[in-house]
Amino acid sequence: MPHAGEKEIAVRLALGASRWRLMRLLLTESLLLAVLGGIAGLLLAFALPPILLSVIPEAGLDIELQPNAIVFAYMFFAFFD
Repeated sequence: MPHAGEKEIAVRLALGASRWRLMRLLLTESLLLAVLGGIAGLLLAFALPPILLSVIPEAGLDIELQPNAIVFAYMFFAFFD
């Protein structure tokens, strides 16, 4: 059974869209999703530490849960490795 995305591509091809235009459309959608996911991840990285520290019982632990540029850089470059 064809997937919903396959039907959309088939209709666009039948209406005369070029393969290059379809590729641009799919790449644009993928890039938009990646950027929005990255922004959501950054927002969570900055918003969750205070919440997590309020949930963890204080047992003499000295925990620092702050976003770190070195960790972000490592994750960014590890993704492209």
